[in-house]
Amino acid sequence: MARIVALCPALVPSFSGGGLMPVGGLFPPEPRNVDDGSGVLGTTPMHRPEERGSGRPPAWLGVACAMLASGWAVMVGVAQEPAAGAPPPAPAGQQMVLASGPGADVFQRVCVLCHTPDRIVSVRKSKVEWEEIIDKMITRGAQVTDDNYGPIEDYLLRNYGKVNVNKAVKDDLVVIGGLTAAEADAVVAFRTASGPIADFAALGKVPGLDAKKLDERRDAFTF
Repeated sequence: MARIVALCPALVPSFSGGGLMPVGGLFPPEPRNVDDGSGVLGTTPMHRPEERGSGRPPAWLGVACAMLASGWAVMVGVAQEPAAGAPPPAPAGQQMVLASGPGADVFQRVCVLCHTPDRIVSVRKSKVEWEEIIDKMITRGAQVTDDNYGPIEDYLLRNYGKVNVNKAVKDDLVVIGGLTAAEADAVVAFRTASGPIADFAALGKVPGLDAKKLDERRDAFTF
C-alpha cells in the first residue's frame, strides 16, 4: 500500500503549498513589455501571478490513487486467504503444538528435523495421501526405515488423518475415526443395511455410537 501512495504524486506534476508551478508550468510564459531605461520597450518572459496554480492537485489524482489502492487491497486479501480446509495459522511467534501420544517422538525426530510442524500437518489427509508423502520423504533422504515407518504412519493417521465413513474398512474407522471395534462394526452394518451415510448428522444417528466422541473427531470424517 505504501508503494501505491508513494507512486501517486509521481503521476502528475507536483504542487507546492505556495502555489508555485512545476518547471514549465501549466501555462506557457508570455511576453510582457518592460522599460529598461533605454527608451525602448523590450519583452521579458514572465509568469502572470493570476495564472499560477491554486496549490491543489487536480481532482482526478485522488480518484486514480483510490482506485489503485483499492485494487491492491483486493489482490493482497486474495493472496492471504487461507486454503479451504486449512486451520487458522498460529499467531506470529507462536509455534504449532504437535499432538502427543504413541509415535510422536519418532515423528519429531525424523520429520520435523527438516520441516516445520505446520507445514506437515496443517491439513488432514487420507491414509493413501500420508503414505505418498512418507514415500516421497524417503526418496529425499528422510531416515524412515522398516522399523519406524509404521509408528510414523500410525501417528499421522490417528492425529491428522481423515476417513471416508462410507468407504473405509473397519480398521481405518478405528484408527482414524477413533471408534471402538464395536462402534466400527455398527457403522459398517448400518451403511450396509441402509445405504450411504449422508453427513455428520446422519452418522450421529447410528445406534451404539458415542455422540460426544464423534464430535471431538468431527473434522476427521468425510462422506
